[in-house]
Amino acid sequence: VAADPLPPSAAPVLFWNALAIRTVGGGAPPQARIMAILNTAMHDAVVSSYGGSGNYYNQAVSTPGGNTRAAASVAARNVLVALNGTSPMTVATYDAALSASLGLVKNGTAKTNGIAT
Repeated sequence: VAADPLPPSAAPVLFWNALAIRTVGGGAPPQARIMAILNTAMHDAVVSSYGGSGNYYNQAVSTPGGNTRAAASVAARNVLVALNGTSPMTVATYDAALSASLGLVKNGTAKTNGIAT
């Protein structure tokens, strides 16, 4: 059962999880793996944006002061393309979602740092 689409203005973690649920196929084991990696990447990106510690995977991420929506969105898009970007249409879907999500973030240092995270 596919989740109802959420608008990009929804909380970024919910937005990207809903998109992943709708687009990741392959049955429960691959879906669970991708969802776990997706959420770990978003967690690490958001924690790094706050300048905090406690990253699960990427210990090298360090761009504090970044916008958390930008950080979570870039991390989510990159994971989904890497693990589920098997077709140009799927990649285009993730790129469009990233563009829509980043469009909600005011241009400036916080956006730039969030993207870099």
